[in-house]
Amino acid sequence: MCGIVGFCSKRQDKQSIIKAQLSVLHHRGPDDSDFYLNINIALGHTRLSIIDIEHARQPMVSQDSRYILIFNGEIYNYLELRRNLISKGMSFKTNSDTEVLLNLYMYYGKECVTKLNGMFAFAIYDIVEDSIFLARDHLGVKPLYYTYQDGEFIFASEVKAILKYPSVKAQVDMQSVNEYLTFQVMLKKHTLFKDIHTLDPATYIYIKNGKIKEKRKYWDFKYDIDDSKTQEQYSDELLHLLEDSVRIQTRSDVPVGAYLSGGIDSSLVSTLAKNSYIGD
Repeated sequence: MCGIVGFCSKRQDKQSIIKAQLSVLHHRGPDDSDFYLNINIALGHTRLSIIDIEHARQPMVSQDSRYILIFNGEIYNYLELRRNLISKGMSFKTNSDTEVLLNLYMYYGKECVTKLNGMFAFAIYDIVEDSIFLARDHLGVKPLYYTYQDGEFIFASEVKAILKYPSVKAQVDMQSVNEYLTFQVMLKKHTLFKDIHTLDPATYIYIKNGKIKEKRKYWDFKYDIDDSKTQEQYSDELLHLLEDSVRIQTRSDVPVGAYLSGGIDSSLVSTLAKNSYIGD
């Protein structure tokens, strides 16, 4: 995992704030840490290196210097997306999924999220438009929290990084506490901290000039049942999906391991992963 953090503000002490925020996210990305600042924004990243260890540092700036990306997660289909983007005239300096994500946004804009297969939380800043595109993966595997207070937008992979922002106070949200004590879960997409929210899975936020302009859910489950297929056809399709999922999720420039509990799920995934490596 990695850690991302950022805020929209015209404060003069951005550097000291972003450094304090990154310090509490170090455990998420012990391999590297860096930040980007301008008069309107601060973006920070702590990195756990998995793909293209030497060249995929973040924040990553686009080749035309217009876009800056911070990204937590993995884009499993990045090789397929990379080939598609090259065919459309896009060029690459690295072999990372990070640059694929950045170029994908440059080419498709907000619709880039509909083409992603992976687990992710990322922010892309457009210098020309002074806008931020903030998105979370389909199932919400990667965390992303945000708050909008006194005209300032702050976001991070963990709440404690948001609490490092000088004007944000740690206050209990009693509605969330009541829901948790009653149901063992919070029914809405808020947190135990007042005015700090979690971004819904499969949702993006578009911020311009420091204000939220759009929030949209880009994907949802489909529960339609195709009665025309036999049980054998469904079994074959399920096996194909599992094999393909394991194949693309074990792409890595570092060693891959598996937690094996002895149950059906972990045994199946471990077996498919082993077969995938032998096949390579």
